[in-house]
Amino acid sequence: MVIGSLNANPADREISRENVRTIQFFGEDKQAIGVPFFNGWGELGMSSMAMDPKDSKVIYFASSSAIFKFDLINGSHADLGIPNLTDIHEISIIGDQLWISNTKHDEIVSYDIRKEKLSQRIDLSDFASTSPEDG
Repeated sequence: MVIGSLNANPADREISRENVRTIQFFGEDKQAIGVPFFNGWGELGMSSMAMDPKDSKVIYFASSSAIFKFDLINGSHADLGIPNLTDIHEISIIGDQLWISNTKHDEIVSYDIRKEKLSQRIDLSDFASTSPEDG
């Protein structure tokens, strides 16, 4: 599976949103198979995915500003409604915690997937570099 989104890279600025195929699979013949269901999701596309380690039929997807839970058995999906998420790059599940990189706000957000509630926000701003970036 390939998850794609527009980012701040100069090359990405030439791509229009309607040309982003945000989720694709590669079949046994090594040909990309688009999943049109996701094409309009997220302002910039989808950025990351994590599977529930205790239930392979539950998958979490992140756009740049929201987390969605997909239940493949019921064919349902829902926005987790976590406030103040912006510029999400990665999500990961460790134990029962969904960890979210909330990049614009310099924090890591933890969401308990069993209790279905926000666990904590860890401020990383003290670790931010004051050095200018190249380019």
